[in-house]
Amino acid sequence: PGEVFVVGRMARPDTDKWSSNTWPIYSAIQYANKRALMLGMNDRTHEKLGASPVFADCLKPMAISVKQLLSTLHCLLPINGGARENWPRAGLEAMAAGVPIVAQNDWGWREMIEHGVTGFLGSNDCELAHYAACLAYDEELRQRIVHAAHDRLVSDLANPKRIWESWKQLFRSVGQYVSDVDGIPHAHTYAGTLEPEEVA
Repeated sequence: PGEVFVVGRMARPDTDKWSSNTWPIYSAIQYANKRALMLGMNDRTHEKLGASPVFADCLKPMAISVKQLLSTLHCLLPINGGARENWPRAGLEAMAAGVPIVAQNDWGWREMIEHGVTGFLGSNDCELAHYAACLAYDEELRQRIVHAAHDRLVSDLANPKRIWESWKQLFRSVGQYVSDVDGIPHAHTYAGTLEPEEVA
């Protein structure tokens, strides 16, 4: 407690990616020495969100790299304003970079995050702010989340073998021939190469 805690997010400057509740939620994080770092804002997103609080730095798209942003954050707090994330790439990037996530309890976040284990899912604005504050005050908890999320990323969410098995199943379901050659996965369509029962 007392150390600077940086919370933020990155997104393209599409107004559906940014919630008009962003600043009220970030302001409600009950931690005195917080900073916010937002990457991907422009005039339209500023207009939607309103005046930024004094603790926030808002950067234009590509003002810094995503790697630089994630190396600065203690918590990723993405709040969407209409876009429904089916598989949020920002979440995978944060897990890989060791940044815990507090996200809306909706869409693909539910598949990606195990609440309280690999991140937090907030069902309303108060919960989002509360879970971010929990991470600010409890570094041991934050580190547990970081390590559990990274382990899940490596073993499940971004495991190349598991991903390729799912793709092979999909390709076969539409009648494509699937092959692994020297670890390089590929699929080809050859009419009549699969027996009907293999396609089913």
